[in-house]
Amino acid sequence: MIGKYSPMAVSDYNVGSNHVLPTLGSAKFSSGLNLSEFYKKISHITLTKKGIEKLGESATHLAEYEELDNHAQSIKSRMRR
Repeated sequence: MIGKYSPMAVSDYNVGSNHVLPTLGSAKFSSGLNLSEFYKKISHITLTKKGIEKLGESATHLAEYEELDNHAQSIKSRMRR
């Protein structure tokens, strides 16, 4: 995430990019090693003040539902700027 209005927590909920890693039994449904495994994929997401104001409320709601208070606070702090 890039910029003062772009908290990482929004990527979990609204903007498409995600930094959640596969866990435990994921090998049951994921494919084997292939060429794309050797490329580093980087997502760049930039939100404007208007963007965080539009997405922030729903992202905050989800973060609070999951009891991720620091995620919610990182979003709220950018909505107030």
